[in-house]
Amino acid sequence: MAHHSRFVRAFSSGLRKKLLAAQSKILVGDGAGSFPDRAKLFRWPQQPSAALGAACGERLHHPAKCVWLALQLRKSSISGSHPDIRLVSKVEDACLESIDKFKCAHLSMLATASADVFPGRDLLWLKLAVAAQREHGSFNGNQLANILRSFARTGRYNHDLFTALSRSAQRIHASLSTQNIANLAWAFATIGSDDRALFRALSMSALQKIGEFTSTGLSNLVWAFASVAWSGPELFDAVAKEAMPRISEFNEQGFAMTAWAFAKAGLKHTDSVLFHDLAAAALPRMSKFNEQHIAMVAWAFATSGMKQTDSELFHDLAAAALPRMSEFNEQGFAMTAWAFAKAGLKHTDSVLFHDLAAAALPRMSKFNEQHIALVAWAFATSGMKQTDSEVFHDLAAAALPRMGKFSEALLSMTAWAFAAAGMKHTDSKVFHVLSEAALPRMGKFSEQDLAMTAWALAKAGTKHTDSELFHDLAAAALPRMSEFNEQGFAMTAWAFAKADVSHPDLFRAFSKSALQRINKFSLQGLSNLAWAFVHAHSIYQLKTQISCSRR
Repeated sequence: MAHHSRFVRAFSSGLRKKLLAAQSKILVGDGAGSFPDRAKLFRWPQQPSAALGAACGERLHHPAKCVWLALQLRKSSISGSHPDIRLVSKVEDACLESIDKFKCAHLSMLATASADVFPGRDLLWLKLAVAAQREHGSFNGNQLANILRSFARTGRYNHDLFTALSRSAQRIHASLSTQNIANLAWAFATIGSDDRALFRALSMSALQKIGEFTSTGLSNLVWAFASVAWSGPELFDAVAKEAMPRISEFNEQGFAMTAWAFAKAGLKHTDSVLFHDLAAAALPRMSKFNEQHIAMVAWAFATSGMKQTDSELFHDLAAAALPRMSEFNEQGFAMTAWAFAKAGLKHTDSVLFHDLAAAALPRMSKFNEQHIALVAWAFATSGMKQTDSEVFHDLAAAALPRMGKFSEALLSMTAWAFAAAGMKHTDSKVFHVLSEAALPRMGKFSEQDLAMTAWALAKAGTKHTDSELFHDLAAAALPRMSEFNEQGFAMTAWAFAKADVSHPDLFRAFSKSALQRINKFSLQGLSNLAWAFVHAHSIYQLKTQISCSRR
């Protein structure tokens, strides 16, 4: 009880300004954290403690008192202790009643405290958003960053608030500290708000101060800009130039975020020494990576185009991943499996994919549509067949009831994977259900989706008489023939011939388009084209087009 009494009495003493100043320092130094933010959310105790404290007996409607007590509750929350539930409720009620009197500093500190103490209190967050909008033109950089980061941490996107505070941040962007810049970018990226004007202003300020960022600031900054698909190469180049000489300063989370960001931004391992240097830096810290780091790093290097033959990295990542595969969440599992397959690891080279398949089976019911597609693609790309594991049958069973929820890209990826694994349309109804899901959305398929779907159905033994899909695929492909890349073009021609599609106009278009880029096809592509025209009895059309082209 005496402990709680000191909380309240301090505000009537000369310590008030010192306490507020100290709390402000804590908030300013709070940082952008790592991604995802791992700060512990407040957990309510099952039973309130016996001691209520003198604070419960006083009126706490003074803004400074409310905020200070909220900050003390936050401190208890982060340390893992359980403040008295009645004191928590009393502080919340007092904040709700007096929030209209809060000034900028109070609102900033309350937002930071609330992210840990009141994460689920909707009314408090709503009133906090309204109050912050009221003061939006008066916040400094620290206060803007603290408020927006707190809303982002709890997954609360208030459009009016973010719009108003974005304008304020743009107005003062030149005076923002590097920590402010990183926090603001992190907040908007985390909440999924693609505010181009804000990111343009933040980019300008970041470029001028790039040498002042901490390693954590750099990783948060580059992660945020990559997450919103920022297209300006200057920022990524500047971060790479600044980060690489200091890469040993990055902790494992920052390292993983940075590698992920560069890959997400479209940088390739062949374009510079960046990924080579990152790979060299990753090897000695492999034992410190947790499952999230492994997934992010594996995805990053695979996305950059690096292959398992380019570096020992993938073998070391596989060795680190296998003993803890049960610790991966579904997203991390799917990303990691996809990355190993993308990097060229094969199921015959080691026990990796066998162990991945065994780990996938018990979690099949937790996979969403993206996980199913990525995992199926990974196993098929590794060369695994349906006869090698039950995983394809279980993936098909998991996919069937939710096929209508798959995006066009996921439908085509899943179809390709099942067909490449040797599944036949007569053995499973998955291809029939997949065709039904694809038919009404054929106009939304990309050229790659069309090619993969056509190839998959034909490879699975589906004939044009078995499905209406081939008719719709032909109708969708004809006007876009010139937009197919060479691989997709050859796959599509092969598929229609394999499915015995009789469509003279389609093959006439195939022959005309093929001749216009004949030198760009691979040997496998040329072989597929030749087989397709012979099998479709359209070789005469191809010869005619050749003759016309030589006149």
